[in-house]
Amino acid sequence: MNDGRMAFLRLLATNTIFDAVFCTSDLLAAAAVSEAHNRDLHVPQDLAVLGFTDDGSAAQWAQGLTTLGVDAADLGRRAAQLLLDRLAGIRGVGQGDTLEAVFETRLST
Repeated sequence: MNDGRMAFLRLLATNTIFDAVFCTSDLLAAAAVSEAHNRDLHVPQDLAVLGFTDDGSAAQWAQGLTTLGVDAADLGRRAAQLLLDRLAGIRGVGQGDTLEAVFETRLST
């Protein structure tokens, strides 16, 4: 949580105008929502927040965290296979796979 808070504070310190934050995990997104509230920012009226991974905790936040979910085990298997294929010369630069993602819209967007 502390990493998410600190990242959000660094973003605020840039004095950049933004109205949305996309975080690399649901935990970091939850921390951004918490810190936004500490700064009197209203989610989603002032700031939309999107998490990533949908580890099951997003739906439990009172605010209702919107998240982009992927199957982490499938992602790991595909990444390993892609690396092995690349090392074996089966795949070249820029060749990859598409992984299905599930967008769970909740109250933070």
